[in-house]
Amino acid sequence: MVTIPGGLSENAFIDHLFRLDSRYGDNLDYDLYPSNPDRAIWWLNDDGYNSNSYIRGLLNAAGVKDNYPIPNETLPGWFKPVPTNEF
Repeated sequence: MVTIPGGLSENAFIDHLFRLDSRYGDNLDYDLYPSNPDRAIWWLNDDGYNSNSYIRGLLNAAGVKDNYPIPNETLPGWFKPVPTNEF
């Protein structure tokens, strides 16, 4: 369960997520299996982001900042969130 920051109602938080999403430029390199950020190299085709990166970055930009459960399975891209300044 995600703890909503700032005392927002669930509907207000969802609206906030939609506003953040609307500001996203969708201009980053996306790959199916992005590499670990510590091993990213500009010329590799696997060092971008993916949908897991996007969701974690969106939650971070919304102020959730790791205040959510991390699944017990491997999620490629989860540990390389889209930077919050992209939202």
